[in-house]
Amino acid sequence: MLAAGTLAVFYGHYTGVESYSATGWLISSAGQLLLMLGVVTLVAGGMQQTTHEVSQRIDHLGGRIIRMEETTQRLMKRKRHRHRRDVGRIAPSQSSDSQDAA
Repeated sequence: MLAAGTLAVFYGHYTGVESYSATGWLISSAGQLLLMLGVVTLVAGGMQQTTHEVSQRIDHLGGRIIRMEETTQRLMKRKRHRHRRDVGRIAPSQSSDSQDAA
């Protein structure tokens, strides 16, 4: 699109024949429209590619966050389980120490 638009603008502007002046303006205008369409197409394609890449990165980061949360929850459950088990072991020994002291 860009190449065709550029060629049409140059052809319409630089044709030296005066009898084609109306045709030159028409070709130049059509060429400018093609150039604009080409630019819009390039920008839209770039935005679509950027959106796709950002979406992939967000999905990847979301997956990592979910895995981190799952790991943290498993570690916290283990820690609570150990804490309860250790509390059960400490309590009888403390009670026997307090009986020995009395």
